[in-house]
Amino acid sequence: MDGIWSLTSDATKAVVPMVDCSIAGELPACQRRPLRVIKSCAWIEGLFGQTTWVPEPGFPTGWSVRRPGTRSIAVWDDRTVSDARLAAADAVESHIRAFFIGHTVEVVDFDLGPERRKIVPDLRVVTVAPGPQGDSWAYVTAGCWASAEKDGHGLEFVMTAHVRDQRFVELMGMIAYYHCGGHRLDLEHSMPIGDPWVPGSTCDHLLISLPYLHGPALEQCPLPGGHARILWALPVTAAEIEFRRRHGHEALEQLFDEAEIVPTDPFRASVV
Repeated sequence: MDGIWSLTSDATKAVVPMVDCSIAGELPACQRRPLRVIKSCAWIEGLFGQTTWVPEPGFPTGWSVRRPGTRSIAVWDDRTVSDARLAAADAVESHIRAFFIGHTVEVVDFDLGPERRKIVPDLRVVTVAPGPQGDSWAYVTAGCWASAEKDGHGLEFVMTAHVRDQRFVELMGMIAYYHCGGHRLDLEHSMPIGDPWVPGSTCDHLLISLPYLHGPALEQCPLPGGHARILWALPVTAAEIEFRRRHGHEALEQLFDEAEIVPTDPFRASVV
C-alpha cells in the first residue's frame, strides 16, 4: 500500500492527493471540512481485500474508502452533508425564534421545484407575526448559509411587510435562489424582482441593507460552524437603484431618512 493515494468526493468530484498513508497529517478541506489522513497503512491493508466500503472509527466522518481496480479513493457520504445543512438551518431558525420571542412564528419548508431544489435543498422561510419586536410581519430565510457559506461565513435574509401573504414567502425563495445560485448577494447589493413588490407598487427591486428595524441582535447569528449575518431585503424603486449607482449607498439611505419612508408601505413614493 505504498505510494500516493487520492481522496475523492462524489459530491464535488474534487480529488485531494494523499501522502503515504503511514503519515498522519491534515489534508486541504474538501466540502469545507478538514480531512484527516489515515494513520495506519497496515490497518487499511487489513480491511481492504475485496471490501468496498470501510466505515471504521478514525476515518473522516462522512467518507469511506473504495478501491476500484488498483486506484484507491474515498467517497463522501451525501447524508452527512445533508445532516450538516439541516443542523445549520435549525440553528438559524432557533436564533430567529429567540429574537422574536413573544411573536407567533410559522415555518414553511420552501420547495424551489425540481430544477432548482438542489441549489438550496433545505430552505425554509420563517414567518413572524407582529409582536414585541415590531408591528410588521417579518419573513426570514433559513438555509442560505448552509448552501453558500464560505469559511464559515454566510448570509440569510429578512424582509418586512405590512401583511401576511404567500407572495412574500415566495419572494424569500427567489432571494435564496438568486443568492445561492451564483449571484452572491452582500451588503449594499441589489437585485431586480421582475414585477412590482405587490400589485400597484412602484418598488420592483430589493436593496440589501443592514436590518435597521431589528438591529444587530437579529443580524448577528452565531452558528456551530461559523456565523451568519441576517441582512434586510428592502423593496425600492428602479429610480432609487439608479440614484444609488450614481451617488452611492449612503447617499440613498440619507434620502430615505430625510423622507422618513415607511419601508413596509408598498405604495410609498419614490424618494427620487
